[in-house]
Amino acid sequence: MKPSTLVAAVVVGVVGVGAGAQTQPPPAPPAPGPAAPGTQPAPQPLPPQLKLGQRVNGLRALAKHGSAVVIVSDAASYLEAISRWRPDARYPVLIDDGTPEAHENIARFVRGYGPAKVVRWKAEGAGEGGAAWPEVAVEDVQKVVARSWGIPKEHASEPLLVQLWDKLKFEPPGVVVMSPRDTAWPAAVALAAARGQLVIGASVPGGVSGMISTADADALEKTIQEGAEASGKAWRGMGDAIETVTLCLNCPSKLDTGKPNEYYALTDRIGRISTGLEDGTRWAWTGQVFGNQQQSAYMAMCSLFIPTRKAWLFDGYPTGEPWSQWDCTKAGGILKDAGVAVEVDDTPRQGAREWKLRSARALSAELVLVNSKGGSNFFDLEPGQCRPGHIPVLDVPSVVHFVHSWSAQFLTARGTVAGRWIERGAFGYYGSVNEPYLQAFLPTPAAAGRLVAGAPFAPAVRTDAAKLWKLAVVGDPLYVLGREQPRFDDLGLEGAVDVSEGLRELLTGGKFTEALRVLTLTGKDQKAAQLALSLLKDRPEGLEPRGVAYAVQAALRSGNNAGVVKLYANLGELAKDPVLQDTLWLAAYPLLEAPEDDVLKVLYDNVRLDQPGADATTLAAAWSRKISRASADAMLESLRKRLNAEQQKDLDEWMKRPFQQWGR
Repeated sequence: MKPSTLVAAVVVGVVGVGAGAQTQPPPAPPAPGPAAPGTQPAPQPLPPQLKLGQRVNGLRALAKHGSAVVIVSDAASYLEAISRWRPDARYPVLIDDGTPEAHENIARFVRGYGPAKVVRWKAEGAGEGGAAWPEVAVEDVQKVVARSWGIPKEHASEPLLVQLWDKLKFEPPGVVVMSPRDTAWPAAVALAAARGQLVIGASVPGGVSGMISTADADALEKTIQEGAEASGKAWRGMGDAIETVTLCLNCPSKLDTGKPNEYYALTDRIGRISTGLEDGTRWAWTGQVFGNQQQSAYMAMCSLFIPTRKAWLFDGYPTGEPWSQWDCTKAGGILKDAGVAVEVDDTPRQGAREWKLRSARALSAELVLVNSKGGSNFFDLEPGQCRPGHIPVLDVPSVVHFVHSWSAQFLTARGTVAGRWIERGAFGYYGSVNEPYLQAFLPTPAAAGRLVAGAPFAPAVRTDAAKLWKLAVVGDPLYVLGREQPRFDDLGLEGAVDVSEGLRELLTGGKFTEALRVLTLTGKDQKAAQLALSLLKDRPEGLEPRGVAYAVQAALRSGNNAGVVKLYANLGELAKDPVLQDTLWLAAYPLLEAPEDDVLKVLYDNVRLDQPGADATTLAAAWSRKISRASADAMLESLRKRLNAEQQKDLDEWMKRPFQQWGR
């Protein structure tokens, strides 16, 4: 695109920032009172949340999205691919580091995005990818962002970009914070380029599931404020230019309060003019993106490109006050009226059994709203209790709003509620790092209303003018619900190769593992499951464990639960992979009403050691129906010998429950 054309497009799309927003308008505010005869009531200003949403949606509406998903494997290619974005034309870029996690993230994104094709691309002169990715300087990221707005490579810099924005009367809605040594920098590149944000460098000690001291949090806040001030843009108040902070950092998500077992959320501290544990004045809404290179890129690309088609709401609260204020049925009605397809599980279908039956199929919903009670590693429903292993497999990327205590205590621990959602592929999450009390959460219908009115994620879910507290925002704070954008074909990436090329040769050449990888990567799950099951029947020697692993998850996503169990026995050592074990147990649950012997055996061999009590009692109930209670008791005693003391204690606690409740 020629620079003159680019400038014209940006002027039209950004100066008229509200014109292209693809969300419902907010409800009109109530009139302040009768107007004097012959006069009109004064127009009411938009709330800052909706004003910000109009800015974000206006820029988003300007851009066409590429018809292909681009996969890269090295830092240079990732940076170069994003530098070729323009405000009116972008395409998703994901990172393949060769791990199963990257494969699943890319495949899930592809299923949610629905591209015409998936391509691999390497920039000219780029090296190899892998774990040893180089550090990327803040200035290099700023140059890429400038290039993505049309500034030539030889002149690209953030000061020149700000000058361009000034000419276009464009105000950056936020800042992104990164460190050259932090693996989450790929998210900073993408979110700064696509949202039109400033890039600030910072270094913060510690890991995501740890705690940050008040002194370190104050230092981080000071660095961010100094960066915002140096930009010359207004930032101190709500409703001005800079409204959000995106921490693209693997820094602690919890703020140390100095009290035993009590901490606040860092994303509620950053963006306040305060020190220590003061409540302070909020000047920005904050979110945190973390993970390695491929995960952070995935989270950013999902926020930018995945349209919102469907929502799933599960209300685990009783009827009556105060619980009814968080009513998911009412929230679902708001979403449905806005054109989102909605599935609601509420009274009387709101117990653990209903949850597990729902989780026996892959969840195809980009927005998930759940109300429950419990702790970091369990959630109580009406009636019954579930563990993190009961969280469904995500067919498409999702944003999750979880009204619950402690769910986000350890964001990177898969044994916790938030940790499992994020492992499953949630690219945004709102939940509590501690005991917040119910009233700390904005009622679920209000959060849904703000989202469909166009408010970005972080300002939509937070209670207005709340004190510094315990609720954390994971992901891009500027994520907005959106429809699919128009697509364009020519990405301008010379040498890009369609990953499906050569699939026929792989199949005819007997390279079935690679064929299954390609099929699942490109969203063809039903074909992948059919191929693997056919091989299992007629040519089992053609199935390697890694190929079976691809097929096991594909079978669940394509609704073939019995096929999951059939394939599982051929996983070899991969059968102990905890992600695959989750797939097995989720798929097997509806088969346990009248179980076959092979189902009982494979589950007995693969009881999950992070929730042995829940699994063993579920298995024992089915075992009893199939054989006898005495045989089920003998099975439990045999299983106990495989468990350590802590796992045996968990089993004993679950066995204290009435037998008729086991597995329910």
